[in-house]
Amino acid sequence: MPKGWRNWFRRVSEKKGGDWELYDLNQCLTLSLSGMEKNDSLLIAASYFWSNALNTFIFGHGPMTITLADVYMLTGLRITRSMQPYEYLGAGSKKLAKISNYIRWASYILNHIGDESTVSEREYVAFLNM
Repeated sequence: MPKGWRNWFRRVSEKKGGDWELYDLNQCLTLSLSGMEKNDSLLIAASYFWSNALNTFIFGHGPMTITLADVYMLTGLRITRSMQPYEYLGAGSKKLAKISNYIRWASYILNHIGDESTVSEREYVAFLNM
């Protein structure tokens, strides 16, 4: 977890947590606080079998696809609510600096975090981008 993420998360959640509940983002964003450990050797082994063309794993016995049930079992995220994709069709109006301009995520946080009293729309977009 990048330095400063937990504090930024806490501050933004106080101001924008209602929106997260409305759009069912709260579980996804809260998941970012969990201390998941990365297993490099497992990721390397799994990537060997991944097919970018089919978006599935190709094993000797055939393809294997990740399902919504798998996502639910691994993360606990709700998968049963109907989607209204028209809610997400708005054109993007905020431009942020390219992430490659930042050496580390901590510098990204420091560059986009605002003051304690309010969360601007630009800061909120940067937070969600993170």
